Amino acid sequence: MKRLIVLLLLAAAAFPTSLYAQVSVTATLGTTGPTSYANLNTAFTAINGGTHQGAISISITANITETLFAQLNASGSGSASYTSISITPVGARTVTGAFTASAVIDLNGADNVTIDGKNDGTNSLTVSNTSAGSGANLSTIRMINGATNNVVTNCTLLGSFNGSVTANPGGTVLIATGSSGTGGNNNNTVSNNNIGPAGSNLPSKAVNGNGSSSAINTGNTISNNKIFDYFSAGQNNAGVYLNGSNASWTITGNRFYQTASRQPTSGIQHSAVWAIGSTNGHNISNNIIGYASATATGVYTFTGTSSSDFIPIYLQCGDGTSTISGNTIAGISATAGYSGTGSSSSLRMIFATTSASNADIVVSGNTIGSSSATGVVALTTTSSSTMDVFGIFLNAFKTATVSSNIIGGISLGLPGNAGTKLIGISLTGSTGIYTCQNNSIGGTVAHSLTNTSNSTSSQMIGISSNGGGTFSGNLVRNISGNGGSGTSSIITGLYFNGTTALTITQNTLFAISHRGTSGTGSIVSGIQVDGGSTVDITRNKIYDISSAAASTATTIAVNGIYVTNGATVNIANNFIGDLRSTASSQVDAVRGIALNTSTATTAVNVSFNTVYINATTSGANLGTSALFHRASATTTTNTLTLRNNVLVNLTTAKGTGLTVALRRSATNLENYATASNNNLFYAGTPGAANLIYYDGTNADQTLAAFKARVTTRETASITGSPTFLSTTGSSSNFLRINTTEPTS
Repeated sequence: MKRLIVLLLLAAAAFPTSLYAQVSVTATLGTTGPTSYANLNTAFTAINGGTHQGAISISITANITETLFAQLNASGSGSASYTSISITPVGARTVTGAFTASAVIDLNGADNVTIDGKNDGTNSLTVSNTSAGSGANLSTIRMINGATNNVVTNCTLLGSFNGSVTANPGGTVLIATGSSGTGGNNNNTVSNNNIGPAGSNLPSKAVNGNGSSSAINTGNTISNNKIFDYFSAGQNNAGVYLNGSNASWTITGNRFYQTASRQPTSGIQHSAVWAIGSTNGHNISNNIIGYASATATGVYTFTGTSSSDFIPIYLQCGDGTSTISGNTIAGISATAGYSGTGSSSSLRMIFATTSASNADIVVSGNTIGSSSATGVVALTTTSSSTMDVFGIFLNAFKTATVSSNIIGGISLGLPGNAGTKLIGISLTGSTGIYTCQNNSIGGTVAHSLTNTSNSTSSQMIGISSNGGGTFSGNLVRNISGNGGSGTSSIITGLYFNGTTALTITQNTLFAISHRGTSGTGSIVSGIQVDGGSTVDITRNKIYDISSAAASTATTIAVNGIYVTNGATVNIANNFIGDLRSTASSQVDAVRGIALNTSTATTAVNVSFNTVYINATTSGANLGTSALFHRASATTTTNTLTLRNNVLVNLTTAKGTGLTVALRRSATNLENYATASNNNLFYAGTPGAANLIYYDGTNADQTLAAFKARVTTRETASITGSPTFLSTTGSSSNFLRINTTEPTS
């Protein structure tokens, strides 16, 4: 009996110990332990009271349900005194709470805390706040009041905060406010976590940076996380959201995805990364946005008819340099009542804007859609309202470097004849200086980017800008539109309509077309320039520019280079060929170079270009021009200096059409500079429909007649059919003259 009593007493003594064994604490100073606690709340309370000091290790040895949130105060606050704290699980463990106005784990000014959930090669620690609501500070892990140099890694973090992105400070991970006394919450890292919903209640914000203007949160890193199922049907929502009091965050290597279809019920914005206000210095890089899993399978799907905004990356910037690089946006199908133009557009895949005077941005190496497939980003609107759609849209920056981006495989579903613009890269800001180089717009498959709208205001543009700078080495291919006739309906590889200096050089533009399945025809061009102070268009390769529209409108044409405005425009060393208008009945349907400006003081210098046209049509009429020049009686209006060009037109004219080397709009020679000389003009065997020169009144079949008409111009110019090494656009010898054979 005595032995039995002893055993019972020992068991009774052991029972409370097991009850309090969920958390074990060891330390290098104070009470070194190991000391057992029932939960993190009581362990943190002991640390806050100075019981454990120095370098502290906390082991979670069993699952915990926290009834009071676990708040860890700053070292030096009260009796707390520690240099570092590590929190790890023993086995697979869960820490759960249900708090409507606080976090499960709250780092209140705490520094140098590491929560590492990995102990067996997987994320073994789950921290979950099961409360669903919009209360301020509802979160799973919060850093506040100057919490710095903390790490949360290899965990599963679950939460269900569903308040407004822009109004309520909450989120699964909340990096919150500081003060002038505590400073911001800086240099924290959230990495390699699974961040998702607690049960079926989805969070409207997975990660929230909610800084204070008096203590900006800087240098935080959100990296290599799986961030999924962030959504609210009636609230703005984001995977990572930063208010205006954050700077120099790194958001890199994350995967953003939705495991089920989402349906907005009201006008909301949905973004993977969303930073507002005068934030600056952020680096958003190497993230994957899209798909239905972390392994890039399935489709990230939005359905519905309500007016909503779908903007995967949305960044408002202050002074300084921000970076968006190496991100992939793909595996997306989004349907809603999208509408809006410019910076109010509902569909902007990467959007960055600023109101600051010294904001710079670098956007490089991003992939939107695919270069080898179609419909990888499938966008559909149920609205008939006017709408713009952008791959990359940058607004009002002092400088922008946009390089090595890939945009393709975007399909656009439209009802009726909605006036729609689809633009691969748009750079707006008339005083901005932009470097746009080595981008690839459109993929290897036909109609990689296509706008099916047949509106007279429909546009399909590869790269568009109204700022200055240099646009070089870009590849624009396999883009198409379907617009109706009108000067506002354009399909073009590069489009510029600014007032500053611009260089367009060494770009390759091909397979740019009007599909002709509906609509009566757009202006289709390789390069279109509608303004600028000094515009240099040099060393570009332009071919396979076409229209299948059955157009008869005199304003619609297929052009290699199309200029309607600009103070000084220099067009030099370009190769232009394979321009077609296959169903047109126009009398001037194809123009290699079209100079159509009526601006009072415009000088156009055209030199060392090679143009080769050999078009056909199924229409009743076909006329073409190697070069078109709008004549003026004013010497300084659209003044053309034409030197050292090869202008060859071998089209077989039809009906009332003419095959012309140099076509001008009127008989006036005042704006045809007398320095024009040393050109080669050829329009086939001279005849009534094969002309060296035509101005609407005069038709010169021979070089001699032409020289007599324009004397003293073109005194050393020649005619003849040069032998080209290749007339195939993809050839490296495209329109290179075979110098071993004489011109016939």
